Amino acid sequence: MERDWRFFIVSTNSGVVHREIYPSAFNGDISLNTGVGGSVTIPLASVRDAGKSYWESLTLPTIRSLFVTYKGVAVWGGVVWKRKYTKSANTITLTMQDLWSVLKRRYLIRAITRPAESHLQFGPYSLVTAAWKIVQFAKDDATWRDDLPIIFPSNTVAGDTVLNYRGYQAITVADAVEQVIGWSGGPDVWFKPERNTSDSTGRFHWRMQSEAALNMDHQIDVNLVGSGVDYEVEHDAENVVNKAYVFGVGNGSKTASASEFRHETQYIQLDGAWMDRKTHQRHHLVRFAGERVRRNADMNYTHRMTIHPDGFPGLLNNNESALRIVPGMVVNRISDDSDPFLNPNKSFRLAGYRLSVGANGADPIELDLRG
Repeated sequence: MERDWRFFIVSTNSGVVHREIYPSAFNGDISLNTGVGGSVTIPLASVRDAGKSYWESLTLPTIRSLFVTYKGVAVWGGVVWKRKYTKSANTITLTMQDLWSVLKRRYLIRAITRPAESHLQFGPYSLVTAAWKIVQFAKDDATWRDDLPIIFPSNTVAGDTVLNYRGYQAITVADAVEQVIGWSGGPDVWFKPERNTSDSTGRFHWRMQSEAALNMDHQIDVNLVGSGVDYEVEHDAENVVNKAYVFGVGNGSKTASASEFRHETQYIQLDGAWMDRKTHQRHHLVRFAGERVRRNADMNYTHRMTIHPDGFPGLLNNNESALRIVPGMVVNRISDDSDPFLNPNKSFRLAGYRLSVGANGADPIELDLRG
């Protein structure tokens, strides 16, 4: 495997490096505003004289994470959730999920004897600040098992958003952040992997980026004509919803509920139902129904482009000191009138991308473009 690519097992709680590993295969996804994952296969013979207890400790799910660097720049990080030993191949395969997977297992409940009585309030903040303040709660219970190596924005921006979470609602940190992202004017969120290069520790961490229109100030032009860049587009109406039904707390016909219908639509009537929302307040359900109809009003237009890490535009910037390809950036596709399906020029946001590295080197990077 190319030595441009390096792989490190670290402590999930601290980011401290335990060992560099030498896998035979790796793939990992990067995405904006949602959780994704990856996997890595490790030949056990790659570490001499390492026994059962060594591998059990090094690859322990949730306690360990994997970070990946390319030419010294951190490009991926995920928490180990599964491991599989294959005797015939003498390998361990780890399945990872990014930091969102932990936030799905942390609840907005203060640790008290009666959790239903818990009450947390965030604000008044801007939506950008509210998102990272919610995540900050997930790592601030003052025990090492709760800690996570996350660096948060330094500026708290005031606003008119006040968020209240009751214990009986049992809302996860991930659900709360995704709700804030989905509101009008909500931020984009990305947990960017980084390595501390300012001292000798070499620890890894995630930097939480919460900004409106995150990374849209970064742009690249990609000419499809004669560049060798592959490209495909897919239109999918599977998740279109123009009539939403939402149900909350209650029994039978007394169940709190709301609905929303979008009249201006080019599609046939397509219903969606969301059950067991943990609230009895109808205005919350009305707002949620409106969000579902707004977010699912149109079919998904998925555009995929493949580039090589060392090609153009390439994974790193020109001096190879930072990522050039980052979620949320603008990709300007340039083609010509001879194409039978594509418009000549179009701009997209980069929703995410996939990295894949094998014994023979890196595969092309698949970009997920939306717009």
